[in-house]
Amino acid sequence: MVPDTHSCGCTGTAVGIATAFGAPIGGLLFAFEELANSFSQALGWQIFFACMLAVLTLDTFKSAQHALNKGHFGLFDGDASTVFFEVSACPCLRRSSQ
Repeated sequence: MVPDTHSCGCTGTAVGIATAFGAPIGGLLFAFEELANSFSQALGWQIFFACMLAVLTLDTFKSAQHALNKGHFGLFDGDASTVFFEVSACPCLRRSSQ
């Protein structure tokens, strides 16, 4: 199945919206609204994956930039990112003090 130019352009716009607002589902909803007549499940998964990948990539770069500005090269900062977080902050991984 060869995608038409309208669905390709709409996918790019959906990825841009998802990245700008940090909301991959928002990008998917935009694409669904624009492609209501020709929307398919396969196209929906492709758009959702593209939106997720774009948001995660931007989040990684923002986290790395924030960490580099603090002088912590190679350490991602959990405050500037929704992707990276400290594993020790998870209550299920804490050691019990006995």
